[in-house]
Amino acid sequence: MPDCTIIITTKNRVEELRDALHSCLEQEGELEVIVVDDGSTDTTSAMIANEFPTVRCIRHEQSMGLVASRNEATRAAASDFVFSIDDDAVFVSENTVLRSLECFKDERVGAVAMPYVNVNISDHVYHVSPDDGILRATYTFTGTAHAHRKELFLRLNGYRPYLFHWGEERDYCLRLMNAGYRVAVGVSEPIQHFTSPKRDTKFQNVFLYRNQILFASLNAPTLYLPVLWLFATAWSLVDGLKSRMPGVLLKGLWRGYRDSVRYLSERDAVSASAFKLAMLLRKVGLMPMDSTYEAANID
Repeated sequence: MPDCTIIITTKNRVEELRDALHSCLEQEGELEVIVVDDGSTDTTSAMIANEFPTVRCIRHEQSMGLVASRNEATRAAASDFVFSIDDDAVFVSENTVLRSLECFKDERVGAVAMPYVNVNISDHVYHVSPDDGILRATYTFTGTAHAHRKELFLRLNGYRPYLFHWGEERDYCLRLMNAGYRVAVGVSEPIQHFTSPKRDTKFQNVFLYRNQILFASLNAPTLYLPVLWLFATAWSLVDGLKSRMPGVLLKGLWRGYRDSVRYLSERDAVSASAFKLAMLLRKVGLMPMDSTYEAANID
């Protein structure tokens, strides 16, 4: 069995994917790499077969979306630990995977948020923790730079496929904390994320605003639900108007409230302690692992 599996979901980004795969195969340790070609119309699948014969490619003739594709890739993984990067990201250090795997020695760790930087935007490093031997937790990871336990992921039913795009990480991490696990912050060299210019901002923002509402509807304890709806709506209004995309904003909010009714049967509110812990971690950023259990009154 390999030490870990690295998964990438891609669509029509053959050049960016080539760089990502080179960096994956340079990682130390025994690993497998799985790519989900989610309906590409370029030469993606042929490039993988010709240039990376050891990489497993799962081909979709029609796009299933990022969330469903990551679920499928995780189910296909042969190892206990699954790493995920975007097709427009690269590992910089050859030991990023092995250093991140160290975090899973703590059985309370259900996922690892690896450091990364959006190279085309700024030099700010996200999910960075002091390398002082103290394992720290945070409230979520980012899709382009994370790892998780396969067994736990499948037991919690992975990402909700109807979220489709955006916010699936935060939704999963809240459910992970509700199950008694934590999201650890890694101490590896930051992954470089190049934010492909082929991204459809309007498409993404519809789901950004929709899933703000849906996240609250699916997870928030009933006592907190009205406040979360109000906050999500207000945040979306400010962001949508600032971005000068009122049509996208209204479409996203409408879909958020409409789909809150549509998926009412999927609502499974987390405990108040898990919800308050997630809000605390979001506010403070990082906390020592033991402190998170004390804050949530979990033994």
